[in-house]
Amino acid sequence: MDSSMYPRHKDHEILWMCKTPSCIDKIAYNETVWASLRNGESVVRRVIGLPGEKINFSDKGRITTQYGLIQWKDETAFIQRRQVNVPRKGDTLHISQLNDVEEDFAINLMIEQGEEFFVKTTLWQGDREIGNRQVSLQEVDYLPWQDRYLLEQQIFHSEPGDSPIQIRREFLRKSDSSKIESIVVQEDCYFLACEKGAFCLDSREVGFFTKSHLLG
Repeated sequence: MDSSMYPRHKDHEILWMCKTPSCIDKIAYNETVWASLRNGESVVRRVIGLPGEKINFSDKGRITTQYGLIQWKDETAFIQRRQVNVPRKGDTLHISQLNDVEEDFAINLMIEQGEEFFVKTTLWQGDREIGNRQVSLQEVDYLPWQDRYLLEQQIFHSEPGDSPIQIRREFLRKSDSSKIESIVVQEDCYFLACEKGAFCLDSREVGFFTKSHLLG
């Protein structure tokens, strides 16, 4: 163990984990789980979102779930209030209905599910598509939502007009360039978190952990 789960678990503490399918099938809110990242590394994290649940985040480090309130210190991942819906196996995610955070998480799910796609980014002010010399949209394609949000604010302050600036992305299949309107989630998803606010890798950055990534 490192210090990412302090004070729940101390640095260098040894934890015993149950790895049987029956244990993983019964994972509950607030439990400590052992999970693998997509690069093969493993982490120990806390479950704060189960399949089918909603999580509300504030820019002050407050997380509200159906079970109550969690408070992070020095939270930096959420710079604006957002709600995240944790998908269940079989759910259909309609791209146009996702907010910017959920859209980032959907990209991670598509990659994990083997979808071969590319991103087309456009810049809009109200109902009008605009170009902007301040930004190369190709560089924005895979930027995380926080960076895109700040970029929208920066461009808005330099553009005439009262309508907000919005960066929109389309996901297109590599095979035929057809637009991906929705994706079907192949596994139950979980939102795992550190006890720390900033400088700790968890679902705020890497997205949902699917069931096959839960080790114990």
